[in-house]
Amino acid sequence: MSQKPLLRDLIYFDFEKTASIASQLEGGLIKEIQESYSQGEELGGGFKAYFLNAGMNVKDTESTLIIHSIHHDLLERVERALLADDVAVDLNQVDPNSKSIKKLHEILSEKPYVLVEGICRFHDYQRMKTYMDGFNKILEFMENLKRDSIKKSLQKQIEESEKQIESITDRNQKKIKQRSVGNRKKQLDTEIDKILDQSREQIIPEWQIKGIKGFIDVLMPNRNNLLIQPFDDLEQFKIISNLKQDCFVDSDSDNVLFHYGSQPKVKLTVFGLVTSIPIKPNDETPPDSPDESDPNQLKEKSDIERFEQVFNNVFDATTQIEKFGLFAYYPRVIAYPLAVYYTIRK
Repeated sequence: MSQKPLLRDLIYFDFEKTASIASQLEGGLIKEIQESYSQGEELGGGFKAYFLNAGMNVKDTESTLIIHSIHHDLLERVERALLADDVAVDLNQVDPNSKSIKKLHEILSEKPYVLVEGICRFHDYQRMKTYMDGFNKILEFMENLKRDSIKKSLQKQIEESEKQIESITDRNQKKIKQRSVGNRKKQLDTEIDKILDQSREQIIPEWQIKGIKGFIDVLMPNRNNLLIQPFDDLEQFKIISNLKQDCFVDSDSDNVLFHYGSQPKVKLTVFGLVTSIPIKPNDETPPDSPDESDPNQLKEKSDIERFEQVFNNVFDATTQIEKFGLFAYYPRVIAYPLAVYYTIRK
């Protein structure tokens, strides 16, 4: 990544997962640190750390600062160790000649962990469901505001025209102008409707709203996706991750969305475990068909086996439906996120 990192704003951190990795890499060092902190070890700056019991004579602000400091330290140690052990790849540092989907997929299939920075989008589906509850009402309200503004503007134009009529001395010209203004008054609502036709097209049919909400309830009840695009010239290649609500550092994804927006203007970084690299649809191999020459395939199934097959068929059907809820398809890559942060550079 370009420039020297100065600070990190840690937005999301899966402490349990990262601590588990660190304990494996460092031979249980994390547990030892927690024990020593719980005894009240003096840290730099005069803080006394009670990591396992933050309520022991330590102010809330101090204990929060200590926990956040431990998060940053733990994350940096795990990042350095995995990169040094060559089981993680900094995707932004790959050879420019490797910036093709095929080569990127090959790199990510060889190294299980990925560090990647890029432009991103948050897709909070529970938030979307909330919007769906009042989406059309909000559009209707916005339309009424626009209607009122347009109406006042047109009425002002009509009033100005009426004032101009008073200054016209020619009787015929005055009648023509009065007739024009009268016609415009009659057509006022029609003109407004024409202007607002475009906004009316945004209204979603109720059956679609109901379907979207049902889809979220069944397939995305707690889904908050983050999509990162690391390369400007490779728009279709993205890393997609699901963020757990309780792993947001501020414990509030709404706060993150307020400050960063659903489409942040700054680039964010994801560090995580690559869990899936979807293949091209044409590369998919068909499921094995029963070998009719195998006598084991021809034997009659027992009642239990037939009953199990009913469930297997349902599982197969739901798997196909779940694919629509993942939005994880070639050439995207799925990564289990350990951390999401914004890097501030000099």
